[in-house]
Amino acid sequence: MACQKRRQRGAGTSGFLAPAIAAAALALAIGLVSCGSEAPELIATEWRLEDRPAKEASYESLSVFVNVKDGNPAEDLESIEVVNDEEGLSWKITDLSWTVQKSGADSWIGAADLASADYRPLPRGIYRIVVTNLAGQRTESSFSLPPAQVGKPAPTLKNEAGRLRVETTWPRTYLLAYNAAGLLVNARELASGSYEITSLYKAATLDRASSFAAYGYDPQQHHGAYSWRVKK
Repeated sequence: MACQKRRQRGAGTSGFLAPAIAAAALALAIGLVSCGSEAPELIATEWRLEDRPAKEASYESLSVFVNVKDGNPAEDLESIEVVNDEEGLSWKITDLSWTVQKSGADSWIGAADLASADYRPLPRGIYRIVVTNLAGQRTESSFSLPPAQVGKPAPTLKNEAGRLRVETTWPRTYLLAYNAAGLLVNARELASGSYEITSLYKAATLDRASSFAAYGYDPQQHHGAYSWRVKK
């Protein structure tokens, strides 16, 4: 039995790797959205524990994205919830706050910078990912946040008169470019070194870029860290 629900829809447009990923300005439209009665099929999940810089000290956040087979996921899903039952901690991600990353025919939907209200370290243990469609059907998955370890230093980034100097000890490091609104416009993998900014990007991309950050990532540990942003 199909369902119909009248609601406002919007879709984020920023990329998956971005630190403090901000949702794009929402182009809202009211319309009828139909949905089936079957539970959404959760094809895959991607989560990361990420260290983010702050004035007093860095803080931890989660980045959680799902690949769902359910018609048009960005239109047919109601919400994605990330829940730690033991600590009573949860985040509800809806079309007003999620971002959508296209990869071929797949859509990865989720959010980054999920942090505790007081920015304390995130509790370790089991987190559930609950995906609900407009018919109210739910699918769940889970992941375990391992015990805290001695933190790896975040990558550093400096703008030295038009050259970006990256210093990193992470297995993979990406240079992230943002526009003036803080949205990710480009991500490229780089090693430690000094790079002429104009040699890194095509003119069209460079015209859109306003600031840069370095992002280190350890895929085996699901752990990442961001540098402070620097202006172009």
